[in-house]
Amino acid sequence: MHMLTGDHPGTAEKIAQQVGILPDLQQVAVDVARAMIFTGNQFDNLSDEEVDALPVLPRVVARCAPQIKVNMINALHRRGRFVAMTGDGVSDSPSLKIADVGIAMGQSGSDVAKDASDIVLTDDNFASTLNAIEEGRRIFDNIQRFVLHLLSENVAQACTLLIGRAFKDESDQSVFPLSPVEILWVIMITSGLPDMGLGMEIAAPDIMDRPPQSVRFILLSPISKLFGIANRHLHRKKEFSHGR
Repeated sequence: MHMLTGDHPGTAEKIAQQVGILPDLQQVAVDVARAMIFTGNQFDNLSDEEVDALPVLPRVVARCAPQIKVNMINALHRRGRFVAMTGDGVSDSPSLKIADVGIAMGQSGSDVAKDASDIVLTDDNFASTLNAIEEGRRIFDNIQRFVLHLLSENVAQACTLLIGRAFKDESDQSVFPLSPVEILWVIMITSGLPDMGLGMEIAAPDIMDRPPQSVRFILLSPISKLFGIANRHLHRKKEFSHGR
């Protein structure tokens, strides 16, 4: 978790320690402790190569300008991180736009920030972010279950009908194992009701322990991985970082 703020460095450091963003600096290596806290000017004066060479990216950047927030998100992306950015002002809109997930405040946030965000917290409560993530993952899991169930059923029916094309009766007509009425029964009764149930499944107990999903993840990736045709970059695991 990273905090990017316009406050004084001393104020930002105290708040970051209180909320657990900063560890005990006496318990970490000297070079890591030096990289934990930066001012906006210090961070802005570093080149991309110098930023990438830091042992860790700064946990706190005080006196931060809007462009510095964008630079921090780009630095996190270069390290393969998955970035969620929270903000409420007009100056936060560029960083909210380029973050993997932009989160704006619904009550105190500006219209520009809300338009640039993916999630709007209507109660301005940061704790609601966890609920939104959990609900999103639950919905994604249920969509995936629904699609895979529907696809497997339709593929099985299609294969069954194709096999019937290989057999002929005495009048040289294809013999189909399923009649049109049976196909409708399978689709409407034995498939429709279970599919509706899959869409209402509750969240798995470990759903919040999973790493963030790549934005290029596809619904059928379990099947593609099973046959060894999935590209590795579609399933990169990214650590979750939270900027402010």
